Amino acid sequence: MADGKIERAAAPRAVPGLAPEVKGILLALLAMGFFGAMDALSKTLVQHYPAPLILWLRHLVAVPLVLAVLAPKRPLRLVRTRRPLLQLARVTLLTVEMTLVVMIFRTMPLADAHAILAATPLVVTALSVPLLGERVGWRRW
Repeated sequence: MADGKIERAAAPRAVPGLAPEVKGILLALLAMGFFGAMDALSKTLVQHYPAPLILWLRHLVAVPLVLAVLAPKRPLRLVRTRRPLLQLARVTLLTVEMTLVVMIFRTMPLADAHAILAATPLVVTALSVPLLGERVGWRRW
């Protein structure tokens, strides 16, 4: 208080940042860039090495990174499951799928392979009706 006047505290300024939607879009674009780079590297390597070796090395790097990020937050939830056989089936199917994709890169151009793989959501939606008995609305199609 100087000269009988009350000084006002400066209003806190909002730190300029990105909206959550913009952050999400940028992270999605970054992830797609990394996936594309990983696929391009896999395509290069599969010309000289077998696909299982490439996937083994890929997971040798990825698993410790994922564990380093997730383990401090949820250490026990990472290894606990109520359905171990279902998890084993999921891991097996994912491994077969990834091996086939890397093997596809040996014979097809990368852009063609990505164009075919982009149809995955449509195939999953179509198969969810007969295999899982789900109802798919017109908006999903």
